[in-house]
Amino acid sequence: RHLCLLVLLGLYTIQDSSAQTIFSYTGSVQTYVVPPGVTSLEIEVFGAQGGANWVNNVNYGGYTKGVLNVSPGEILELYVGGQASTISGGFNGGGNGEGTGKGGGGGTDVRRFPYSLNDRIIVAGGGGGAGYWSNLHVVGGVGGGLNGAPGYREPGDPGGLGGTQTEPGLSGTCVSFNNPITAGSFGQGGSPSGCGCEGYGGGGGWYGGAGSGNCLGGGGGSGYI
Repeated sequence: RHLCLLVLLGLYTIQDSSAQTIFSYTGSVQTYVVPPGVTSLEIEVFGAQGGANWVNNVNYGGYTKGVLNVSPGEILELYVGGQASTISGGFNGGGNGEGTGKGGGGGTDVRRFPYSLNDRIIVAGGGGGAGYWSNLHVVGGVGGGLNGAPGYREPGDPGGLGGTQTEPGLSGTCVSFNNPITAGSFGQGGSPSGCGCEGYGGGGGWYGGAGSGNCLGGGGGSGYI
């Protein structure tokens, strides 16, 4: 038997031909027990949008979909990423911002035993923090999917780099461009510190995006299957 499991920004939907179950977001880990007779799950995951201090920010989280072979009775852990509302990063890996900036969005993932970061079997990256400064759009990188996009400030000043399949966002801007102090890490978005102006966190994900100071957007985190 095959079930569909949707992990969507604070909402889980688990359904087959006869039933649908919804789990509300709590900001903490939740569990799912594979029902009797079920041997595969189609899983869709959506990362959280990064923190945004302007209504027109489009620093969305990523989307990943895949089919997982499972065993009846197996217990999976589900982490739904949270959107940052302050400088604190969103639940599940969003990097912190600085000053009047915003944190990055958390990644969304599903894990199997023993439930470490290495045991994530599907991930959608969170978006980097974004804002608006001095009549300019501070753009947070969108999450993956595959790779997270870099953050920047219009018309094109570079901010935090996005995470990829093999490494985190390696640098952002902190006084100087390409400063590794803002780098992300495995599962965690980067955080600017002492960088000046508004600081924005990187998105969580398989690898986290880099944060960035100096009023430049954070990078998005990468996804994974």
